[in-house]
Amino acid sequence: MWRRFSSQAFPQGAEVPANPRFHDEYTVGWICALPIELDAAKAMLDDIHPSLPIPAADENLYTLGSIGGHNVVITCLPKHSIGTNQTARAAAQMIYTFPIKISLLVGVGGGIPSKVRLGDVVVGTEWVQWDFGRVVQDGFERTSQRNKPPDRLLTAISKLKASRAFDRARGREYPNFVTDTFLKFFRGPLRPAGSTSARTRPACVHYGLIASGNKVIKDAECRDEIDICLGGDVLCIEMEAAGLLNFPYIPIRGICDYADSQKNDDWQQYAAAAAAGYARELLESIYPEGQSIKSFIRQLRMSYPRRGAKRAVLKALMMVLPFCLLSLSIIWILSSYHQQMLFTERLQSDLDTM
Repeated sequence: MWRRFSSQAFPQGAEVPANPRFHDEYTVGWICALPIELDAAKAMLDDIHPSLPIPAADENLYTLGSIGGHNVVITCLPKHSIGTNQTARAAAQMIYTFPIKISLLVGVGGGIPSKVRLGDVVVGTEWVQWDFGRVVQDGFERTSQRNKPPDRLLTAISKLKASRAFDRARGREYPNFVTDTFLKFFRGPLRPAGSTSARTRPACVHYGLIASGNKVIKDAECRDEIDICLGGDVLCIEMEAAGLLNFPYIPIRGICDYADSQKNDDWQQYAAAAAAGYARELLESIYPEGQSIKSFIRQLRMSYPRRGAKRAVLKALMMVLPFCLLSLSIIWILSSYHQQMLFTERLQSDLDTM
């Protein structure tokens, strides 16, 4: 299997970092479509890790790091290559290289103006491909079904939502994840390009249906028609979510326009910051998985020089050995006591029958 650490991760002559990582330690995948979304994602990392080698079949470029105890691998779609097919390719190659268990699709999207406002965040508890179907006599018939994230992510959403409600009930102001993200990687005042106000209201988080397709929507009538065809439940329209139907992921979108003729990039920075900030909070609400035994042994061997590695392993074994011997002694004593009790009972029974 490819998922192992290799010395090729570092150029010849370069020092191995004190805390090396391995492929099988990265279980959270983060996919972006635009460079501005990648900048926001990188700003969310607590630490950035050294690169690891990737197989020739994987065309993605990765940024590795950690968020709240999770090891995260981030990739961005190629320039001018967006849509469901390109997203599916990137996700498949990521899972080929890393054992991804949680996936986040984080970026910007167009909103329905009667339901959301610019700068808000839409979390896709459902999503559907609106342009997948067949042409019939009466027109286009959509055949795609609604999809939802895995239960683990839905539970994390509920936990985070409850924490927000609890803080508001106690009169505490919840941290403004938009402001925190924006100040990390954008310079200048906290406001979108087209805004004249130096202050922007806190982003609201909405949960519901995201419509995904392979076409850019810049027409209000088309946008509203998509919403009506999907039962009036659509909150956001974008171009990548439907490409990850077979992966354990959740789409998170910051609203940067209304998918109409006034569509522009003025709110993209702010919306990308909002989506990335919420994604970080969501990961922090999920307890990270423990380190595997194989990863621990490999990390121990890589963290010491050649001679020091054997000494470190021997020292670790010497620390564990007394506990193992004590456990075996207790088991032996209890077993002997149990056997003695059985012998005594049998002897007493034989004496009674005589």
